[in-house]
Amino acid sequence: MKIIPAVDIQKGRVVRLYQGKAETAKEYYSDPVKTAKLFEEEGAEIIHVVDLDAAMGKGDNIDIIIKIAEEVNSEIQVGGGIRTLEKAVKFLNRGIKRVVLGTAFFDDKSLPEYLIKEYGKDRVVAAVDHYKYEVRIKGWLQSTKINLLNYIKIIEEIGPGFILLSSIEADGTMRGPDIDTIEKVIEYVKTPLIIAGGVRSLNDLVSLKKLQPYGVIVGRAFYEKSFTLSEAVKIIGGD
Repeated sequence: MKIIPAVDIQKGRVVRLYQGKAETAKEYYSDPVKTAKLFEEEGAEIIHVVDLDAAMGKGDNIDIIIKIAEEVNSEIQVGGGIRTLEKAVKFLNRGIKRVVLGTAFFDDKSLPEYLIKEYGKDRVVAAVDHYKYEVRIKGWLQSTKINLLNYIKIIEEIGPGFILLSSIEADGTMRGPDIDTIEKVIEYVKTPLIIAGGVRSLNDLVSLKKLQPYGVIVGRAFYEKSFTLSEAVKIIGGD
């Protein structure tokens, strides 16, 4: 199980949100590149970078993200507002290992289908963001009225290399991951699963490892110094 630190960028700075709400942003660092380097030094194999401004339609941080990819040797996967072929290709051609598409899978499956065909499925991650089993898109702001498991079936038919399952209710809360939902999804999917939302302790990671996902994204717990990445890798391992 990969331990994947999150670097969420808003207005050029590293922040964390509570349940994805923009008004709850708490700044932790002023330099996203330096933050990514710190995670690299601690042993991060993969770093999950999110452009919050792009996700919410309030600008973008493309130049900063490309700089991270240029200066950090860890694999970089990027999500947040990647809804056009031009933007996705720009990232993939500038050192980004994987693009994370959420709204794009819902609005126009031809985009992920093209990327999977041209770049390979392992460079495409489908973001499935849910609030109490209801899938949401557009930076978690818009409900789709679609059931989580039904939507995952549609996603798997398109064929991404990974599915990123995010619990909006748990995200940024540090009150524990949504184990019940994760257990149901793990039993249901065939695609490697990355989990996000609510991790607060090393014990949470131990519990998640038993479910055997591909990886777990950790955000606020690192920034609030509940534990370090090196501690997590030592106890959990990176496989």
